[in-house]
Amino acid sequence: AVNTSGRVTAISPGTAEITATVGKVKESYTVTVIKDTHVDTISLPEQLNIIEGTSQDIEVSTMPSYDPGKITITWSSSDESVATVEDGTVYGIKPGSSSITASCGDALATMIVYVSKSRETLETEAYAEYTEKCDALDRDINDLNSTYREKIREIELEGYYTGTTAQY
Repeated sequence: AVNTSGRVTAISPGTAEITATVGKVKESYTVTVIKDTHVDTISLPEQLNIIEGTSQDIEVSTMPSYDPGKITITWSSSDESVATVEDGTVYGIKPGSSSITASCGDALATMIVYVSKSRETLETEAYAEYTEKCDALDRDINDLNSTYREKIREIELEGYYTGTTAQY
């Protein structure tokens, strides 16, 4: 309903076209009235574990209970470099933790998301660590061989070595 001052009052859910005319100027607007979907509480799981590079939908419930498509839930992440959230789906960006918040009107809920390294990252890091240790071991062996060769030369020079020529 529209009063003479132009104030629109919602009567029931639906769509209505409102037309205002002043002199020769005419303007129309479409107004959509939706059912009141006041949410008293919103609930999320306490935590979620996810692997970097993957995504997972969050189970959300409200009181009173509504179809999630019928209400607007606003999502946010405390650290978007770790995890982002869009329309109830969490995306793991990099290892760490982030608080995910869902709100609808005055109702608010928060959960913790823990993002773990992917298998590929763990394998790459393990291989790099293995390679580093092998390189250090090679350096140690080369140092020992060098020291060993120097001692044999000292023994030969001092005339204490009486066997056949040493193989290096």
